Amino acid sequence: MDHLEIISPVGKVEFHALDPLKGVANIGRHPDNDVVLDGPGVALFHAVLDYTQQPARLVILGRAEKTALAGRPLSPDLPTELRAWDTLEIGGYTLIPIGGAGAGGGPLPAEQPTETIAGKTSAARGKGWLGKLGQGMRAPLGKKLAAPKIPVGKLGRAVATRRGAGESPAAPGTVQAGSDKGAQGWGAGRPVAPPPDALDEVIVTELGEREWTVDVEQTATAELTIVNGGDIVAAFEVRVEGLDGSWVAILPPRVNLNEGERASVTISITPPRRPASRAGGHPFSVVVTSPNYPGRSSRRGAALTVNPYYEFRVGELTPKRQTVSWRRQSGQVIVPIVNRGNSVALFRVEAEDDERACGFEIIAPGEEAGFARQAEMRLPPEHPFNIPIYITPHARKLWSLSQRFYSYAVTVSLLEDKQSPRALMGQLRSKPLIGPWLTALILLLLVVATVLTFRPRINDFGVEPEIVSTGESVRLTWNVSPFVTNLEIEGVGPVKGSGGTKTDSPDASCTYVLKADTWLSRLLPQLSEQAQETVIVMPRTPGIETFSVDDTDITQGESVTLYWSVSDAGKVILTANGISQVIPPEEHIGQRTVSPGENTVYALEAQSGSGMALKSVMVKVAPSVLEVQAFDVQPPQVTAGESVTITWQVAGADAVTISPLPTVYPSSGSTTYAPEQTMDFVLTASNAESETRVVRSVVVNPAPEAPTIEFFAATPNQVTGGSSSQVQLTWSVVGATTNIEVTGPDFETRSGLAAQDAITVQVDKSTTFILTAYNGDLHTSQVVEITALEPTPESE
Repeated sequence: MDHLEIISPVGKVEFHALDPLKGVANIGRHPDNDVVLDGPGVALFHAVLDYTQQPARLVILGRAEKTALAGRPLSPDLPTELRAWDTLEIGGYTLIPIGGAGAGGGPLPAEQPTETIAGKTSAARGKGWLGKLGQGMRAPLGKKLAAPKIPVGKLGRAVATRRGAGESPAAPGTVQAGSDKGAQGWGAGRPVAPPPDALDEVIVTELGEREWTVDVEQTATAELTIVNGGDIVAAFEVRVEGLDGSWVAILPPRVNLNEGERASVTISITPPRRPASRAGGHPFSVVVTSPNYPGRSSRRGAALTVNPYYEFRVGELTPKRQTVSWRRQSGQVIVPIVNRGNSVALFRVEAEDDERACGFEIIAPGEEAGFARQAEMRLPPEHPFNIPIYITPHARKLWSLSQRFYSYAVTVSLLEDKQSPRALMGQLRSKPLIGPWLTALILLLLVVATVLTFRPRINDFGVEPEIVSTGESVRLTWNVSPFVTNLEIEGVGPVKGSGGTKTDSPDASCTYVLKADTWLSRLLPQLSEQAQETVIVMPRTPGIETFSVDDTDITQGESVTLYWSVSDAGKVILTANGISQVIPPEEHIGQRTVSPGENTVYALEAQSGSGMALKSVMVKVAPSVLEVQAFDVQPPQVTAGESVTITWQVAGADAVTISPLPTVYPSSGSTTYAPEQTMDFVLTASNAESETRVVRSVVVNPAPEAPTIEFFAATPNQVTGGSSSQVQLTWSVVGATTNIEVTGPDFETRSGLAAQDAITVQVDKSTTFILTAYNGDLHTSQVVEITALEPTPESE
C-alpha cells in the first residue's frame, strides 16, 4: 500500500501518501503523528501502522478509545493484519488503505527499503516494525546495547513517541534523511507498468515501443503512427503527459492528414543529468488530439526507467578550528553533504584523530542517538544535509602552561559507487582547567593572601576611662591578628595574647603606644603597625554626689531622713541651725533621721587639701491641726445578723474612739461590727488642744421569712382515664414572694404567677402538680394529686 484514504466524520475525503522509506506511520490526535486525526474519540498516540511488509501490521496503542476493522473491535497491543481496501474505523474517521504504485493498484514489489542501523545497512524486509524498532535502538558511545525486553504494547508506544523527538524541526535549509517528496519513484531502477491505453475509432494511433531503460543524458526514441480514421481532412497534435516537458522532443508536433491517410511522428526523451531526473520508473502517456474532432483523443501508455547516477558534494567543516574547556567539554563541527545524484544513496561518515585521543559522536539525520566514529545513512537527492559531529577529548589536563591540539579528519564516502572519498581536516584545542593566566593569577592571589594573612593588624586598642583623677586606674584593651609574635605597650612593657586587658595607674597625663610585629614585618619593616591612646589625669577635689531629705514639708512632731554621699573629702561637717557636727570617715556615705520642731536648714560641707564643696536642704515644719479626713460605715443598710465595716483616717489626733465600741483606736484603721438594731456610730478624735466628732448611721432590717401557702387545690381531683379532662388549679399565697411557679411531671413549668390565682390544665391520667412560692433563697411547696379512674364499660 502507498496511500491512505481518510474520510472524516463530516464526509470530507483526503489522501495521505505513505513514505516507503519510512515504513512506519503513527496515527493519533497529537500534531507529531504522521496521520493526524483531530477528534474526541482519537487518542494522542492511537495506533502504529507498519507497511514494510504485506499485509501491513496495525497495533492499537489507545486503550480507552474504540477502534474497529470492518466492524470488528480491535484489542490494544495486538498486531492485526491490514490489507488494501480494508475499512478501519477510528473515532468517527474511516481509513481505507490503497495499495500499489502503478496505475492498476497492484501490490508493492518484494524489494523493501533499508534502514540506518548502528552505522550499517540492514534490510527490513520481513521483520516488520517490531524488528525495525529493536534494531533501531542504540547504546551510548563505548557501551554495548543488550537485547531489549519490551512488551509489544510498550514498543508500539516507543514508535509513536520517537517521531516527536527524532523529527524535530531541522535547521533552515535542511531536511530530514529519508524524505524524498516530489520524486517520481523511490527505488533505483524500480520498474512501473505503463498507464492504460484509451483508444479512439477516429483518431487511430500506434506506438511501436512502450518501455525503455536509459541513463541520464541518453535518449529513448519512439515511433508514433497516426491514422485519420474520420471522413474529413484533419490536423493532429501530439503531446506527452507525465514527463517533464524539457525531457521530450516531438518531431513533428502537428501533422495534417486526409481521410484514411497515416503519418509517423518521432518522440525523443532525454532525461538530463540533474537530481530532478529521479531514478526509477516514470509512467507517461502519448496523447493525440485534433481540433477538427472536438472531444476525441487517443492515448497510448508507456514507461521510462531512468538508471541511477551517483554524485555528491561535501562543504567545508564549520568551524575548522575550535576550543573546548572544562566547562565546555565537547566541541561540535558541522559537515555539509549534498547528494547530487538522482536516487537515494548510502553514505558513510567517519571521523578520527591522529592520536586516537578523542571520541567522535556522529548524529545521523532523523536519529536521536549518536554513532561512535562512523555512521552510515541514506540521503535523498538534491537536499543539503548538515551532519553534526561532537568531539570530546578522552583526557583533559588539570594544569598546564599550554593548550593541547588535536588534528582530526572527517571522511565522507559514497558506498553506492566507486567514487573517491572526501576528506576534511579540522583542529580541536583543549584548554586545561588551570592555564598560564590562571596560574599567574593564583600566584598573585597567594602573595596577596600571604600579605593579608601574616601582616600584623591591630583590630582594636582602647583605654577606659580616658580622663581619670589622681590615684585612679585605667584599663587597656587590645585585639590583634593571630600571627603577631611581638606585642608591646610603651610605658607598660611586653604583653601576650592576640587579645587581652591590662590595668595601669598613671600619675600624670600620658600616651600609651601599642606596637605589633610578625615574621613578615621583621622582613619588611614598613609592614609594622602601631596604635596609640591618650589618658588625661585630673587632680582630685572633694565632691558631694548626694545630699537630700525624704520630705521637705512636715507637720510638727514628724521625722525626716537626711541622705548624703561624699567622695575625696578629708573632713565632712553637718550643720543645722548653726550647730555643726563632724561626720566620721566611715559615714561619708550615710543617712540620719531628725525631728525638727521648726523650719530648719541643713548644710553639708566637704573639705580637702585641693578645695571644698557645700550643699544644703531646708525642711519646713507646719503646726499640727486636728482633722477627720475619712470616716465611713459600709454597708449603710444590713439585715439582722450581718456585719458592717468601719474605716477612719484622722490627722493631728492623740486619741480616737468609736462609740459604741469600747476600744481606743489609732489615728487610722478599720474594724467590723454586727449591729443588732438600727444605730449610730460616733467617731471622737482629740488632742491636747481640741476635740471633734463625726456620726454615721446604719439601718438594720429584720431577717426574711418564707411565704405561706394558704391552700392549693385541684377541681376535680378525679378524672376518667384515657380521655382529656379540664382541671382547675387554685391557690392562695401570703407573705413576701419573689416568684410563684407550678410544676408537674407531665406539665410545662409556669412561673411568675400571682399570689392568689387559678389556671386550667388538661389531664388524661393520674398525675401530680406542685406549687412553689419563693422569697429569695427561701421557699415553700405544696402538692395536689389527681387520680385517673378506669372508664365505665358501656352496656351492650
